[in-house]
Amino acid sequence: MFQGKAATSQGWLETFKEKLNLDGLTEQVKSSKDKIIEIGIYLGIGFLTGFLIRRFSKFIVFLLLFIASLVILDQLDIIKIAINWDKIQELFGIQVVQAADGGLLSTYWAWFTANFLFVISFLIGLAIGLKVG
Repeated sequence: MFQGKAATSQGWLETFKEKLNLDGLTEQVKSSKDKIIEIGIYLGIGFLTGFLIRRFSKFIVFLLLFIASLVILDQLDIIKIAINWDKIQELFGIQVVQAADGGLLSTYWAWFTANFLFVISFLIGLAIGLKVG
C-alpha cells in the first residue's frame, strides 16, 4: 500500500554535531600548540572583558552612549569615521567568511563555525570574569 523510502531521521543534536565536526576540531586543537595559546589569549580577553564590565558598568554605559552618538553623527554626515576592518581581522587572526545567500543570520552562523574555538573560549572567559568581578 505505502510505497516510499524508509525514513531515517536524525535528531537536531546529531545534525548539529555533524555540522560542527567536533571530533575534527578536537584533533586540530591537540595537534597545534599555537591554537592552544590563541585559545588561552581569547579566554584571557574574555575574562578581562567580563571583569571590567562588572566593575565599571556605569562607565561602560556612558561609553556606549558616546559611541552611539558618534555613530548617529556619522550617519548624519556631521563627522566621518573610517574603520579598517581588514586590518583588525588580520591583527586578531579572525577568519573572514563570505556573505551567504541565506541572509545575515546564516552569515553569522558561518563565522561562528569558522571561529568556533575562539568564540567559545571568549564566552567562557567572559562568564568567569562576570562571576568574579
